Amino acid sequence: MKQIISMDQRGLLFRDGMFQKILGPGRYSVGNFLGQRTIAVYNVADEFLPLHKLAVLLEHPALKQALDVIEVADDEIVLLYEGGNFKQALKSGLHAFWKSGIKREYKSYKTTDVELPPAINSQIRDHEALKAVTTVTEVPSFERTVLIINGQVERLLEPGKYYFWQSPINVHTKSYDVRQQQIDLSGQEIMTKDKVTLRLNLMCQYRVVDPLELYKNIKEYKEQLHIVLQLILREYVGNLHLDELLEQKDQIGGFVVARLRERCLGWGLEFQSAGIKDVILPGEIKTILEQVLQAEKRAQANIIRRREETASTRSLLNTAKLMQDNPLLFKLKEMEHVEAISQNITQLSLNSPEPLGEQLARLFAARQPVE
Repeated sequence: MKQIISMDQRGLLFRDGMFQKILGPGRYSVGNFLGQRTIAVYNVADEFLPLHKLAVLLEHPALKQALDVIEVADDEIVLLYEGGNFKQALKSGLHAFWKSGIKREYKSYKTTDVELPPAINSQIRDHEALKAVTTVTEVPSFERTVLIINGQVERLLEPGKYYFWQSPINVHTKSYDVRQQQIDLSGQEIMTKDKVTLRLNLMCQYRVVDPLELYKNIKEYKEQLHIVLQLILREYVGNLHLDELLEQKDQIGGFVVARLRERCLGWGLEFQSAGIKDVILPGEIKTILEQVLQAEKRAQANIIRRREETASTRSLLNTAKLMQDNPLLFKLKEMEHVEAISQNITQLSLNSPEPLGEQLARLFAARQPVE
C-alpha cells in the first residue's frame, strides 16, 4: 500500500508504534514490511497536533528541529501572525508549527495586565479568533462604568469599547446611567400634625454625577434613596396641620431637595427638583372641605351682590339730589321716561283743547303729594 505526501504536507513514520523519522513530499510504502509501518500526514499550514503526546515527540532532535515550538505560560496569551496578518490566539500550553515558507511571527502578552495593549488594533480586537480569550465591555454615551479588578476600584470608564484578557484575575464592571432620572413615591400614607391620615404622591428628579463615589459609598442606591425620601416626606407632613399642608404644598419641593442634599452628601448624586403630584384626602375630610369651599364661595357671592346693590343705591341717590336742585334736569329726565313709555303705546286719544305736549306731560307726570 502506498502513501502519497504532497508539497504542503509532512509525514511522521512510525514502526510498531514507535516514531522513526520525518517524511518529506513523495510516495511511500506502508504495511507489515519489517514490522507494522504507519505514516501520519500533517499539513504544514496548520498547527501540529499529533495523536501522540507532543512533549514526548519533541524528544526527537530531528522533529524538534523541524518545528517552531512555543510554550505559553498560564499568565500569557500569544498571538500568531502569518504574513503580517493575525491568524489565531494561543492559550497556555505547548504549541508547535511546521517550519516552512510561511512567515510566522509570535507576540506574547501578559494577561496580568488585564486590558489589551494599544498595540493590538481594533481590527484584531474584534477578530473572531480573539473572542475566545477576551471579554468586551461597551460603554454607551449616556453611561459611565466603574472598573473593578479583584474587588478594588481601578478607574472610571468613559464612553467607548474596552477589551480585557480572560484570566484568573476577577474583572468586574458596574454601569450607571448619567441622564436625568426620576423616582416616584406613590400612595404614601402619612398622618398630619392634627391626626389626619392622607395619601401623597411625590416625584423627585436627580442625576448621577460621580459614579465612583456612588459605587464606593452606597449599595443599591435607588432603594436607599426611596427610603430617605419617605423619611423626609414624613418629617415635612408630620409637622403641619392639614390646612397648613394644603396651603404650603408648593413649598415641599424646595424642602425635599434641601434635605436630600444634606442627607445624601457624598453619594455622587445631584438633586434637581421635587414636588407633590397628588394629595389624596379621606372621604369624610374631602366632603367637609367641599362644604367649607361652597360656604366660602356663597359668602363671596353675597359680598359682591351687596357691594353692587350699595353702588346702585348710591347712584340713584346722587341722581335724585341733582334733579331736586335742577328743575331743568328733572324736566329732561321726565321727558326721557315719557319717550320710553310712548314706545310701548300703539294708540292714544286726547280730547282736551290744550296743546299736545302739555297734555302728555300732565298725563305722565308724577303726582305731587298734597301738602
